[in-house]
Amino acid sequence: MRYVPVTVENRFDAVASGKVDIECGTTTATLSRMQKVDFTNLIFADAGSLVVKKGSPIRNLAALVDESVAVVPGTTTEKALRNAISQSFIRVKVVDVPDHAAGIEAVQTGKVSAYASDRIILVGLLVKPVGAGLDLVPMQFSFEPYGLMVRRGDADFRLVANRALSRVYRSNDIGNIFERWFGAMGKPGDVLVLMYALNATPE
Repeated sequence: MRYVPVTVENRFDAVASGKVDIECGTTTATLSRMQKVDFTNLIFADAGSLVVKKGSPIRNLAALVDESVAVVPGTTTEKALRNAISQSFIRVKVVDVPDHAAGIEAVQTGKVSAYASDRIILVGLLVKPVGAGLDLVPMQFSFEPYGLMVRRGDADFRLVANRALSRVYRSNDIGNIFERWFGAMGKPGDVLVLMYALNATPE
C-alpha cells in the first residue's frame, strides 16, 4: 500500500483520475460530489461549528453580526456557513484561509472573530498546543456525513471497501477504534452510534 498526500483542492481530481484509489479523510459525501466521484458507506457523522477566543460572547450565528469568520474555501463547511448566514439574515464578513492552521491563527491574532470547520476537526485542534486559549461554540450549522472517496464506475472496489467497513461495524472493533482516537472527547453520540448500526450491512 502506498500513501499519497492530497489537499482540499486536488483530492477529487486525484481520485477521479486514478492517482489514488481511495481517499481517507474528513470528506463529506454529497450528491453533487457524486457526479464526479463515489463514496463508500458512511464512516462518521459530524457537524459544522465555530471556534472563538475563550471568553468570547459568540455562542451562535446571531452573535456574529458585524463580525468576521474564517473558513477554508471549497469545503462543504464554507457552503453551509454561507447558507446559514443568508438564512439568518445577518451581516457577517467571511474570510478565506488556506488551511486549519491559518484559521486558528486568524482567531488567536484577532484578525477574525471565529473560525468555522467540522466539529471533530476543531476539537482535534483544541486539544493540541496550537488551540490554546480557544473555545468551541456549542452550536451546529450543518450536517456532515463522511465517507471514503473512491472512483465512479468501480463497483467491485467499492464493495471491497464496504465489506471491510461493515465487518468493523458488526464487531467490537469500531468501539475500540473510537476509544483509541476520540476517547478523550467522550462517548460517541446517538447519531454516530445509529450511523454505525445502519451501516453494519449483513454479509
